[in-house]
Amino acid sequence: MRIPAPSADDMSAFLDAARPFWHPVARSADVESGTTFATRLLDEDLVVWRTPDGDVAVADDICPHRGTQLSMGSVTDDGCLQCPYHLFEFSSDGACTRIPQLPGKSISANVRLATHRV
Repeated sequence: MRIPAPSADDMSAFLDAARPFWHPVARSADVESGTTFATRLLDEDLVVWRTPDGDVAVADDICPHRGTQLSMGSVTDDGCLQCPYHLFEFSSDGACTRIPQLPGKSISANVRLATHRV
């Protein structure tokens, strides 16, 4: 008996069913402090980084400001992920903590990354 190739609907149903569960994207020992790297899980691009305090964070690999790939950015001394384009900084909980072009101004709570539990 021949099994047909999965359809786009089958793949979509699988991805939706798999999302609520834990999935490894890296070994803890491979996530170096102060560095970022890109990974892909369930058809989503993710960025992984470790803060200087040792915490690991995972977020969608796209800056909410202009769509830049955040995995090409860097980790600041205080553990924030810095976008390589306009240098916005995001904490491990996704909050935008700094916009260099707006010094001293408050940052809208709407400017944030989609983060994932680690």
